[in-house]
Amino acid sequence: MEVDAKKLNAGVDRVYQEEATTKEQRTGLFKTLEAEIHAITVRASAYDRRHDAALRCLDVLKPGVQSLFQKVGASDETAAESLAATGVTEGNVLQFLGSIEERVSEITQL
Repeated sequence: MEVDAKKLNAGVDRVYQEEATTKEQRTGLFKTLEAEIHAITVRASAYDRRHDAALRCLDVLKPGVQSLFQKVGASDETAAESLAATGVTEGNVLQFLGSIEERVSEITQL
């Protein structure tokens, strides 16, 4: 009977020890995850700032691109007329620049 009691007490002690180890592991994992979330939040904020800066630059460039598009006569072409009707946006600025480049190339070859 005394041997059984010692075995039970040893089993109970082992369970408490395992529970403490599991709790420490969870706490460590939680702290690790909190640190990762913080790092990701910081990176996301940096990307948001860069995105906002890029949009501000694009807003500054839009009138110049539109003006250059009209000055080189790229707005005379049929395909370019639809571009000119919508105006310069962040989605079509490369198409505008492509039309300008094409027209300038035509002018320089004349």
